[in-house]
Amino acid sequence: MGLFGSKDPSEKMARLVAKHKFSDLDKYVHEDKDTQLKLAKACAGSSDNSCIDLIFRLMDAGDDDVKIECCNTLQKVGSEHAVTFLQQYMAAAPEGSKLREALVDAIQACHKNG
Repeated sequence: MGLFGSKDPSEKMARLVAKHKFSDLDKYVHEDKDTQLKLAKACAGSSDNSCIDLIFRLMDAGDDDVKIECCNTLQKVGSEHAVTFLQQYMAAAPEGSKLREALVDAIQACHKNG
């Protein structure tokens, strides 16, 4: 990349999150798994409802690893607003799976976060 661009898309994502430009991040939701994981991590920088909604869309689009990373992010920035959505995923997550454990942890954290 040139003088004005970043080689690492996660840096760009983090800047967009910090600037609350969540609509600009939508394009990453349906990208490859690595990009989805970076987006989930970048979203840990904001508890804005628009960012939480972006995390929900990412969970819908991603595989279990992406969903787990989204759960990790929601532990930091999620609130009661996220609990119902996470409970819907609980119904489909297999008993004893890493995804189910991540969902339980995220739900508990969201309750504590308020």
